[in-house]
Amino acid sequence: MYVFDQPRAPSGARRALGGIGGLRDGDAEALRREAASVAAVSVFTSIESQVTTSFANARTSIMGTDLSYFPVRGFELAAGRLWTAAEERSKARVCLVGPTAVAKLFGGADPMGR
Repeated sequence: MYVFDQPRAPSGARRALGGIGGLRDGDAEALRREAASVAAVSVFTSIESQVTTSFANARTSIMGTDLSYFPVRGFELAAGRLWTAAEERSKARVCLVGPTAVAKLFGGADPMGR
């Protein structure tokens, strides 16, 4: 099940993100703690943006998520590593790049560590 934040004004019109209401950081933790029938919870947000590397630049999706996203979605990495819980807590700059973005942004170069 997916739960999306769709902010609405009292009139029913969509509001800009960041307004009153909507999902909060503690909501996922509350689900983990209180919803006995829920096996796992993950959070994410995404935007489209221009991304630049020393090889190229391209418009692509950027997603922010937590470590639980991968087992919840059943995803495995083809190469590299996930970030650690310590990196997640400290908001370290760790990036996983999908195959389409690798092709657009790095051509034939290995993106690891760049």
